[in-house]
Amino acid sequence: MYYLGIDCHKRFSYVTALDDQNQVKFKGKLGNNEDDFKQLFARLGGKCKATIETGYDWGIMYDMLQKLGIEVVLGHAQKIKLITKNPLKNDKRDSMALAQLLKADLIPVVYAPTWETRLKKSVVRERMFYVKIRTMAKNKVHKLLYRNGITLDGYSDAFGKAGRKYIESAVLPGTEKQILDSELEMIDMVNSKVKLMESSIKVEMKENKYVDLIKTLPGLGEILSRVIALEIVDISRFANAKKLASYSGVVPSEHSSSDNIYRGPIIKNCNTHLKQALVEGAWAAIRASAYFRCIYDNVKSRRGGNKAIVAVARQMAEIIFHVLKENRPYIERYSVQNKMAAL
Repeated sequence: MYYLGIDCHKRFSYVTALDDQNQVKFKGKLGNNEDDFKQLFARLGGKCKATIETGYDWGIMYDMLQKLGIEVVLGHAQKIKLITKNPLKNDKRDSMALAQLLKADLIPVVYAPTWETRLKKSVVRERMFYVKIRTMAKNKVHKLLYRNGITLDGYSDAFGKAGRKYIESAVLPGTEKQILDSELEMIDMVNSKVKLMESSIKVEMKENKYVDLIKTLPGLGEILSRVIALEIVDISRFANAKKLASYSGVVPSEHSSSDNIYRGPIIKNCNTHLKQALVEGAWAAIRASAYFRCIYDNVKSRRGGNKAIVAVARQMAEIIFHVLKENRPYIERYSVQNKMAAL
């Protein structure tokens, strides 16, 4: 068996190959093409196992190696960095470290979705990208109106039909009116992009066993349920509900020593697309569900609105785990004490 550590770049990769005796059988640059790697495998003349790190479009190299019949292990780049802790970093050392970790079976493995799944994810993530731009534009409109003394009290949806009409009729100084019109035009353009992506998502994900179950949660409609289902891919990847919540990035970071526990801001090393979808769904859930509204109001009174919405998103993530794991819909009902209980 040969163990290949592949340090990938855009146009080339640096490869180190070790044998079972930990001897270096090859080290050097290869172009990121099938011919170069075919020649290497022919030269080695034995069974090969390779590892690459997550990073810039790792899927190209991953798919190519699999096509050539090579077993590929996808490694978590940040965790590998913590393991190696090498202050002298270059391509040669990185590929050698990868090969050694692979041989020792110490690669922190990351789930690698199929090519078809990655194509679907690209559509979903494009939609999330446009939603983020739209949110930024809406926030700019709110800020502009606020600095001009205009409030939107009485409008549950500031950008609904009535709210939009009120905003457009606002009397503002010349430059401020120009900025407002520009932001509203941006929102309209992005809305059209979002709708286009949403229609593509519905077509690409007609058949998914998770979508109908996730849709039973309030706030998660046709689109967000598909986004979440696609980002989760397979619920068996997660040992428990807390693991899914952590993967979603809706849990606080924690530093503990002895009896002292400090919980900081939410973790950054997560699936940001899933986190964005859960937070977006949480805002809708607190308007549609008394249970989630209760969670939001309780946390908001003590820790503020931002932490409250994350708490709702975390609860949703944990419920989604149980819904998918147990293959049953979400049910919300009152308990005997007239408090909400989620089952």
